[in-house]
Amino acid sequence: MLTTLRIKNLALVEDLTIDFHHGFNALTGETGAGKSVIIGGIQLLIGGRADKSVIRSGCEKCLIEAVFNVSGLIDKIEEALQELGLEPCDDDELIIRRSLSASGSSKQFVNGSPCSVKNLAMIGAHLVDIHGPHDAQSLNNPGRQIDIVDSCGDFEDLKMRLAELSAEKQTLIQANTELAMDEQEFTRQVEILQFQVQEIQNAQLSPEDEDNLEGAYQRASNAAQINTLCQEAIHNLSESETSVLNLIHQVGRALNQVEQLDTQSAHLGNLSQEVSVLITELKNEINNYIENLELDPSQLHELEEKFSNLQSLRKKYGNSIEEILDFANNAQTKLHSLEQREHQIEEFKKRIDEIDSVRINLAQKISTKRTKILKPLSKEIQSHLDDLGFKQNNFEINIETLNEPEAKSLYPTGMDKIEFMFSPNPGEPLKPLKSIASSGELARVMLGIKTVLASKDSIPLLVFDEVDANVGGETSSIVGEKLKAIGSNRQTICITHLAPVAAAADNHYLVEKNVSNGRTTSDVRELDKISRNAEIARMLGGTDAEILEHAKALLKKAAQ
Repeated sequence: MLTTLRIKNLALVEDLTIDFHHGFNALTGETGAGKSVIIGGIQLLIGGRADKSVIRSGCEKCLIEAVFNVSGLIDKIEEALQELGLEPCDDDELIIRRSLSASGSSKQFVNGSPCSVKNLAMIGAHLVDIHGPHDAQSLNNPGRQIDIVDSCGDFEDLKMRLAELSAEKQTLIQANTELAMDEQEFTRQVEILQFQVQEIQNAQLSPEDEDNLEGAYQRASNAAQINTLCQEAIHNLSESETSVLNLIHQVGRALNQVEQLDTQSAHLGNLSQEVSVLITELKNEINNYIENLELDPSQLHELEEKFSNLQSLRKKYGNSIEEILDFANNAQTKLHSLEQREHQIEEFKKRIDEIDSVRINLAQKISTKRTKILKPLSKEIQSHLDDLGFKQNNFEINIETLNEPEAKSLYPTGMDKIEFMFSPNPGEPLKPLKSIASSGELARVMLGIKTVLASKDSIPLLVFDEVDANVGGETSSIVGEKLKAIGSNRQTICITHLAPVAAAADNHYLVEKNVSNGRTTSDVRELDKISRNAEIARMLGGTDAEILEHAKALLKKAAQ
């Protein structure tokens, strides 16, 4: 559950921290006080779309932080964190932080690890389920309806296997399409690949050539200049009158005379002899280098051709010999695949037929399991809709199953189409939910469904944004009771304008606008017993003694 939420510089919020509790948490306040900012902050935390326009005027960035206690689903969360390469939880606490800058950049952190918005949304899907006016409208989506039905069943493993096989089939179809080309295109591709492979093989490259060939080419290209410089070095070492060797001999003779005068200077003469030997060795090594440097014209031509060929291959196939060889290997694989295309096409078709057979079998099992839960699920939802003001309503879930379907006709979720059918008033025929329900009715239908689902899924936090819109009278008390019932199974946060709904909450927070130094800010405070009574009275329309007593009565009734 969400234990702490901090929002800074988001819309009207300057900096606030809210400590939420288990159960049903109500958010109330005047219209425009900033209640939706709280929901917006939670949406951003679970990967919602970020827009820099929400940053408080005059600020460079906004920040949202939250601490979730995930003890109830720690294994699932830890598995997701490990998959995404994020830090594990400490003491069953998951910490999410997101910031949005005025430049439009967004940064996300989970347990201190940076992550993408996509990965944040994957984590958020385990933590929070948000329902607002738009989410109620999603009930009209057939995909959403089938998801609701399936969440009450025990066949997720079958659906996952069906999805895996469907993905594999699409991959095979794509590969088959690439192979199943016309003869002219086939011949063209084979010839191109054969030429590419042959051209690279003829070059007889190896990774070691990368440095050796380039170095040899550079030496050969500069051989004349290198030879001139080396001859100059030999001349200065030993051939001129003032050569280094002649000079060191003069030094040696002088040191020999020194040794005759002082025997302790013998080591100086020895060093002079060593230098003379080293100079002679250097001269010989330079001569050897010059001899090895010389190439006959044919060798030089061959080296030039090989280097020129390498440069040409680099332009076509890769910046390095390793990349060129990789290109050749990949081209050889593609060539082999094309040359074996008839066999591969047959293998692909065979595997697709096998997959289709398994898919149909899985879809039939899923359909059987779905059909078994539809009637009891429909009755349970209808019962809650009775409580929510749809007296004598009729709610059914229709299922349309393909008869002896071909594999290509399978829907992504199997072979069934689901349609929620609803009649809010007695005597009216059942019609698809989308064709008869107003936004207010949809919100109540969503609440009825979520009441049923509350004990069936593992998401720890449900957020309702004005789910009680267009509700009044006795029904508003029922809405409050439903939210309280949901809150007994998992944490619930709800924005409401109805006193009976707020009175049913286990915890009550007031969102207020304040003006200081010419700036408006939204603040949130948790209400105690006395201030809560006053807020319920305000929601009822006043603060006189009679309304205060009415508020007290609502709170007392909800507490029973």
